[in-house]
Amino acid sequence: AAVLVKVTGERTAGGVPALAALTQDPNRFLQQYHYEQTQDKNGNTQTSGVTYFDLTRNGPLAIAGTGLVLHAKFDPDAVNQAIQNAGEPVWGRERPATLVWLALQDGATRSILSATSNPSVVQAMNSVATQRGIPLMFPNMDAQDQQAIAFTDVWTGNQPVIQQASARYHPDAILIGDIYSMNAGQYAVRWQLMSGDSVQAWNGITGDLPTITTDGLQTAADNYAKQYAIAAGSVGVNEVPLEVQGISNVDAYAKVLAYLNALTPVKSVQVRHVTADTVTFRIDARGSEANLAEAITLGDLL
Repeated sequence: AAVLVKVTGERTAGGVPALAALTQDPNRFLQQYHYEQTQDKNGNTQTSGVTYFDLTRNGPLAIAGTGLVLHAKFDPDAVNQAIQNAGEPVWGRERPATLVWLALQDGATRSILSATSNPSVVQAMNSVATQRGIPLMFPNMDAQDQQAIAFTDVWTGNQPVIQQASARYHPDAILIGDIYSMNAGQYAVRWQLMSGDSVQAWNGITGDLPTITTDGLQTAADNYAKQYAIAAGSVGVNEVPLEVQGISNVDAYAKVLAYLNALTPVKSVQVRHVTADTVTFRIDARGSEANLAEAITLGDLL
C-alpha cells in the first residue's frame, strides 16, 4: 500500500477499492527485495528509534519499529499501468526537493530548527518524506545561515529574504512553518509552501511537534501531487513545440534528448528543426501541457 501512496500521491490510496485489489498479489509487481538491520550512529544494532507512519489506515500514525527494514523494488511500468487501469493518477519521477524552514516560539524562547537541533522532528519528517517520495532538506543554521536569515524573517514569511537564504541549498520548493506553543507539549502552526511562482498558505493541526510537522509535510505532498500527477484517463497533448538553445555539440544534444525522454509526461520526442546551437523538438505528452511544463521546469537541465 505504501507504494500506491507514493505513486498516486494520494494518502488514502490503500482505501480505494480498485487499488486495494492490487495489494492482494504484490508479487506480480515485485522485482527484488531484501531486509536490512538498522544501526545507530555508533554502528550498534538499532531496535528502536526508527519511526514508520501508516498512511493508509485509520488509527495511530506511528507503527512500532522492529529494527528490520524491508527494501523492495517493484516494476515501475507495471505498477503505473495497473494504477492507470484502476482509474487513478500517476505521479512519476518528478519530485520537488523541498527545503524546510521551521520557526519555533516556545514561551520566551525563539529559534529556527536546523538539521540537528530537534532530532525527533527531523526524523519524523524524513520518515514521511521517504514514504511520500519527497527529497527533504533542513538548513544547517551555521554562520552563513545565521547571517542570511533571522527568526523574524521566517516568522513573518519574508519571502525575498527566505528565498535568498535558501539559494545555497538549491531547492525546488520551500516549506515554511511558524510554530507556537499553546500549553505543555501542545503546539499550533501556520504553513506556507513556496513552489515556483505560487505561494499556498494554511493553518495546520494542533498537537506535539512531530505530529504537527509531519502533517504539514503531508499536506505539501498532497499539493505536489495535484500539481505533478497525471490524471487518469487524460487524453494527452501532441506535437508540443519546445525550443532549446545552447546545444553546441552531439553530447549536449544526446543529454537533452535523454532528459526529455525520461520525463513521466513524455510519450515521444521528435526533432523538427536545427539552427546553429538551437534545436526545436516536438513532444507528444501524457496529461496536459501544464504537466509537461512542470516536469521540464523541475529538473536542473533546462
